[in-house]
Amino acid sequence: MDAPCRMMSLRGARRRGHLNPTIPDYLTSFATTGRRFSQVSLPLWMAWIVVSFVLVLSGCKGKERETDAPPQSQVVNAAEVTAMQTALTKGMTPIAFTDLTNAHVGRRCVIVSPKPDSGDPPPPPLGMVRRLGPTTIYAAEIHEVLPASVKIRATYPTSGNLKIIEVPRADIQSIHVAP
Repeated sequence: MDAPCRMMSLRGARRRGHLNPTIPDYLTSFATTGRRFSQVSLPLWMAWIVVSFVLVLSGCKGKERETDAPPQSQVVNAAEVTAMQTALTKGMTPIAFTDLTNAHVGRRCVIVSPKPDSGDPPPPPLGMVRRLGPTTIYAAEIHEVLPASVKIRATYPTSGNLKIIEVPRADIQSIHVAP
């Protein structure tokens, strides 16, 4: 048993906090080595704050709005408006606003307005309002005839509820009524 005996160095005992040479240095806890904890964690902590600050700032930017001009896909010429109006009013009779009476209530009508509709919630049923650039075409039934406006209605197909829109006389370009 004359094997040489190894003496353990006491230099690493202070750093590791114990005298067990079988535990590697990278498994020692940060609590026993205060110096390594402050040297490593402070830069990582600061880097984490900087990265999170940059991510928050980049994600919270408001989107820039363009001008109120309609996008190129919504620009509609007069020929398209006329074609849509002709298709919707096929078989209908044009009538002046002054000739509308309560006898027309309940009849199907198409009203062309050069102004966009107000878009009051809830949205109208599909097919009731068609927006073609600045022109709006309403296709519905006449609900009520008033001296200064016409109220039209359409039914929501799933619930049976009514959507009633009032179109002022000044906003009406043409009215077509089904026979």
